[in-house]
Amino acid sequence: MMEYHAMSIFQYYCYMAGGCREMGYIPICPTGDRCKILHYGGQSAPNDKQTRDGDLCLFDMGAEYHCYLTDITTTFPVNGRFTETQATIYNVVLDTVHAVVNKIRPGFTWREARIVCYRKLLSRLVQEGLLSGSVDEMYDAKLHRVFMPHGIGHFIGGDVHDVEVTPVSGAGRIPR
Repeated sequence: MMEYHAMSIFQYYCYMAGGCREMGYIPICPTGDRCKILHYGGQSAPNDKQTRDGDLCLFDMGAEYHCYLTDITTTFPVNGRFTETQATIYNVVLDTVHAVVNKIRPGFTWREARIVCYRKLLSRLVQEGLLSGSVDEMYDAKLHRVFMPHGIGHFIGGDVHDVEVTPVSGAGRIPR
């Protein structure tokens, strides 16, 4: 299967099952070594690679429904089975997501979500032996930026990347 075949299946399903006639942006469907290319899949790299056994798929796709745009990113193995290394990283990320989701409650801020996420990620990477040292020192050095250069996500709505509303003074902001 080619990457663009997976893209077309997503587009078909969004339209057929959900009535979404438009995509929020060109679907990003890299596999294998192309997963590391940020925003892969545009006009210059049109999701044109053959998928291979052992590859991971990293799909970032979004659809529009009645002028509301949203997206989802997911990672899975082409052959349905993670290698040991892939499973380790996948579970580190999954545990990090669960740590943030389990903290969500009224009044939980985007800033708090970022702190929980970054600290949990660093902690799990240390736990797995992929990093060594103090989580506090790594957090203060902003090592998490190496793994999450764009932060934990973005707002959604009228555009895929609706802007965060923060006070002009910058109160409540946390550097990525």
